[in-house]
Amino acid sequence: MTPEPDTVTLTLPALPESARIVRLGGAALGLRSGLSFAEIDELRSVLDRAVALLSSPAGDDPIHVDFRIANDGLQIELSRPGIEQWPAQAMAELADDDEAQLSEMELLASERRLRLFKQPSPVGV
Repeated sequence: MTPEPDTVTLTLPALPESARIVRLGGAALGLRSGLSFAEIDELRSVLDRAVALLSSPAGDDPIHVDFRIANDGLQIELSRPGIEQWPAQAMAELADDDEAQLSEMELLASERRLRLFKQPSPVGV
């Protein structure tokens, strides 16, 4: 299977320490997709919290992260197949956080996925 260009997939242990790797990948691909440094900082903060929500102290079950660079921004999809119940309240707080400045956030509970989308601000804004 040939990977899609501009797609990066990570599979990591469901440990809080995995957030560093996800944050680094998000920052690098955010820069490549045209995000400003301020937008990349916002994205890194969101990724930290999203991975923390999906982590477990035992690190059981992997966390899967797919980064896709699109024409209009960066799409990130996080999943952890073994998670029994998504922390809905924490996800809602993440979506409503003014600091997150996400273009879009979608919790696909039935598919056990969290989809984030970050779009660069128009130039001059």
